[in-house]
Amino acid sequence: MRLLLGILLTLSLSGSPAVKFDSMVKDFGVQSRSVNELSCDFSFTNTSSKPVSVRYAVPNCSCTTARWTQGEIAPGASGVVTVKYVRERYASSFEKLISVFFTGEKKPVILRIAGSFVDDDESLSSQFPYRHSVLGFDEADFDFGEVHPGQQKLHSFVVANLSQKSATLSFSGLPDGVSTIEPEFLIYPKSRKEIVFYYTPDSTSWGRRQCKVVPKVNGKESDAVDFKAVVLDDFSTLSSEQVNSGAYYSFASEVNHFGIIRSGSSASARVGLINESDTELYIRDVSSLTGGITVDYPAVVGPRQKAWLNISISPSALVKGGNTILFSIVTNSPLKPYAEFEVKGVVE
Repeated sequence: MRLLLGILLTLSLSGSPAVKFDSMVKDFGVQSRSVNELSCDFSFTNTSSKPVSVRYAVPNCSCTTARWTQGEIAPGASGVVTVKYVRERYASSFEKLISVFFTGEKKPVILRIAGSFVDDDESLSSQFPYRHSVLGFDEADFDFGEVHPGQQKLHSFVVANLSQKSATLSFSGLPDGVSTIEPEFLIYPKSRKEIVFYYTPDSTSWGRRQCKVVPKVNGKESDAVDFKAVVLDDFSTLSSEQVNSGAYYSFASEVNHFGIIRSGSSASARVGLINESDTELYIRDVSSLTGGITVDYPAVVGPRQKAWLNISISPSALVKGGNTILFSIVTNSPLKPYAEFEVKGVVE
């Protein structure tokens, strides 16, 4: 690093003849990963016979910003360029350039900052806050977002071993269609490892998918983690004309109720749905994450037709007082493939 910085400093001496910097390279050395920001000042003197000013300073990376002395700087007077670097996620080292342009000069002065980062107990704990035994995860749950039947999508996260001994990691309860590269991962002491999941939903998996996945650290179960995904049709190959002419629907009412019922009773509700297009509407899935609920719905709704979603709610899904149950619906509508609606009611 010192040899490289020496070479860079020598190359930078061809900067503006109108100003002289005290130093054009800042080596921050080795820093802990718990450090998120680093900053330094580059002081300079106007060595010319005329006033100069900094026109602008341009870093070569969005992780670096620069501020500078505003206005004219008289001959013999000094100014400063302040540089701030925000650590990039998982960066092990960095080297950034800042081009400083002065009035009356065609070529910029090139300033350089450099440094490196190492893991320590504090940095690992702060970057991987979701603890599972001796391991820390960098995310609380596994969210695949939108996925499509028959198409593989990957989701990755990073785990760190916070202990002084090697640890193993495996998972139980993975839903159908989800796999990992290895059945068991080995994570060395005070190190990190990227874990990759692959999900390929089949043609019968539609809508919101959610379940509990259990991490096993050194063979022992830890707290369950939520697995989440929404399985939808793939409309990425459709033209804008095809999207706009595709199926589209609306709900017959903005508010849906099951009324007022006695405690221990079942409830039911009907939710109206109107196909407002000239294309058949395919209902892929209507469901709720609340247990004890079933929904009966037609697979196809004809053009300009109205259909009903018939909802049955068991007593186990209800609590005394006001109830609001969230449902999701998945269709072949390119403009509204996924929507949510609520059914409300009161248990006396």
